[in-house]
Amino acid sequence: SIRDQEGDWIMTSNSVKKRLKHIILEPLQYGANESAEESNPDDPRYIRITDIDENGQLKEDTYKSLDKVKASSYYLKEGDVLFARSGATVGKTFLYKEKYGKAAFAGYLIKATVDKSKCLPAFLYYYTKSKNYENWKDSIFIQATIQNIGADKYSELEIDCPDIEVQARIINYLEYKTTQFDSLISKKEQLIQKLEQAKKSLISEVVTGKVKIVDGELVERDPAEMKESGIEWLGLVPKEWKVSKLKYFSDKITQGPNPNYDLGEPEKASKYRVLKTKDLYDSAILYDNSDLISVETYNSCKKSALKNGDILMGIVGKGSIGKVNVFDNDTGINYIFTRALGLIRVNNKLKPRFLNYILRSNYGKETINNGIIGSTGQEVLQTAYIARVYIPIPDKSEQKYLISFLDKETRKIDLLLLKMNKYIDLLKQAKQSLISEAVTGKIDLRDWEIIEEGEI
Repeated sequence: SIRDQEGDWIMTSNSVKKRLKHIILEPLQYGANESAEESNPDDPRYIRITDIDENGQLKEDTYKSLDKVKASSYYLKEGDVLFARSGATVGKTFLYKEKYGKAAFAGYLIKATVDKSKCLPAFLYYYTKSKNYENWKDSIFIQATIQNIGADKYSELEIDCPDIEVQARIINYLEYKTTQFDSLISKKEQLIQKLEQAKKSLISEVVTGKVKIVDGELVERDPAEMKESGIEWLGLVPKEWKVSKLKYFSDKITQGPNPNYDLGEPEKASKYRVLKTKDLYDSAILYDNSDLISVETYNSCKKSALKNGDILMGIVGKGSIGKVNVFDNDTGINYIFTRALGLIRVNNKLKPRFLNYILRSNYGKETINNGIIGSTGQEVLQTAYIARVYIPIPDKSEQKYLISFLDKETRKIDLLLLKMNKYIDLLKQAKQSLISEAVTGKIDLRDWEIIEEGEI
């Protein structure tokens, strides 16, 4: 391959744009249309989209297997590249290596077996991490209006293919450089986990009364100030605090309705919206992300209209159960909520934000987890169980003081978390830019060699 003065590849007969269908040994193949029910280590692993993390590695905690007979037509070989074909992860890719062990792939994935005399599998994989690939995906979505890329469209994907020896050098360079990026990102993510745990521990110590605040500082309570709560995983609480079932501090504990969205069409500037589990997080409620509904749909569920101070909790689905926050919105928009969410409307003995902190604490999370019923994929938390949950409650003046303290201290941690997440985003953007420049020939690697103590 030859370069021009700007460093771009000058495409020769051996260095050209090639469509995916011209660099594969066999037609693109869809995976097995089988459900993932078994976890038998003697059978091949069953690779699904959800098993692949953002770094292109297989997750250890999502292992599922597929019966050998069912898997026989879908085995993967070293260097096979998988493409996700639909849903939120469409376009996601995975490079299979024999180190993962015997494996087959699922139906929402498409397999490309690359002709290594034309394109190295790792080069194709890195190309799918480039901005060029992102732009190509976006153009497909604009044309199709839905997030779905089938084998017919993937076949037409154009890849800048320099000579094989140049591809090998680019792969070598990117493996070294992306490892550095991944290491930095991993360290920041570990720090974020520690900060999140520190925040949760702080909340837990305060709302269960294990510490008190003296001159703005946390001080462990004297055992003489404590009493047995009668709840095993709550332990001791301050003598003057009450411990009682949540239903005695609530005017209403209920599940959301099942709105009929066919009742009229929402206007573009509709003042009626519905909150779903996708909108609810411990850190915030994403009001702007909520779905519009018609006035007719809203009126059909008006008994479930939300009021400021209502506490919303996820009660259906793994990953959603236990997410909790206080509804607080003064935009003039009217909100309802769906059956996947529960509502707690407290009485005048309890401040909503104090209960919110309790439910976000280690004690609250453990209590909620103990109430989950149902099988995998069908997990639910019944509102009757929520009503029976025991909570520790100081008087309202102390609740107000503790809320103010926690607001101030958690805000400090949240600012640090925000900075860390922004830094991670910048690292990911820089990593993608590096990959894009390397696979499109913007970086001159003719004199590049690995330096043991190199920096990004």
